[in-house]
Amino acid sequence: TILYFYVILATNTAEAKSSFWALGDGPYNEQEFDLLARQVSNLHEGVVDDVAFAIHVGDIMTMHDQCEKSIYKRVDNILFDNSKHTLFIIPGDNDYFDCVNSTESWNEWKYYFDTFEDWWDHSHLTVTHQRVRTENFAFYHQRVLYIGLNMVGAKLSTPIEDPQEWYLRLSQNYFWTRNQLLAHKNRGLDAVVIFGHSKVRSNLDSYFNRLLNLIDTNRRYKRLHFLYLHGDSHKYEVGRLRDNFITLCVDRIGYAPPIKVTVERKMNIMKTFQIDRRGGLYRFRS
Repeated sequence: TILYFYVILATNTAEAKSSFWALGDGPYNEQEFDLLARQVSNLHEGVVDDVAFAIHVGDIMTMHDQCEKSIYKRVDNILFDNSKHTLFIIPGDNDYFDCVNSTESWNEWKYYFDTFEDWWDHSHLTVTHQRVRTENFAFYHQRVLYIGLNMVGAKLSTPIEDPQEWYLRLSQNYFWTRNQLLAHKNRGLDAVVIFGHSKVRSNLDSYFNRLLNLIDTNRRYKRLHFLYLHGDSHKYEVGRLRDNFITLCVDRIGYAPPIKVTVERKMNIMKTFQIDRRGGLYRFRS
């Protein structure tokens, strides 16, 4: 009887903890195609099955690859063939936004990667997609709300070619985030993880300023811990937007292995989001 009650207690405690893999920005050259395959395949070696999913936060090619159609298919095959975990992917600016023919490149990205997670059995995750922007997704798992966004970057020194599209997308991203927070407010939420490609920058203010204002003016949200995870800087970096809101950049694929993030609510936000860099930079990058 003592053993029985111990098992029940341990199970309930574990229910408020979840982990995921995160990688991004690559492959950027021929060697990194093979490296990506090894990285994704190696995620399953010697790891207890506590990881709910994996995510690639965008930029599957460099700006100099001219958005070749073959790259989309090649990366699609690598991720599908090597991942045993449900794998999500969101777009980066190199994947379509910076392409000469951005419409054609966006269609390629959508063809290969829209609702990419459906190639795996993700019955443990109830995933929804935004109707007007299906690359945006969300799901609730172990008291954590996960939100994926089309949050591509653009250089501050370069004028936005299509401001209407840019600000419409940011507005759609904001309402998707806000509506997910509202939809899950009564579910015992501890933390929120938002995935985007770009780092926080001034030409994304119409998203981040509205979100921060929403958090600042809502007592319920001020109690939550928020993480915005991206790959735009190409190197591991932790920042802070508020006492309860941190940002995290993952190393690009060619620099370091994917990180493991475990979310378990603690008093200290840096302990709520436990980051395992799994050795950090490869030796040749040290």
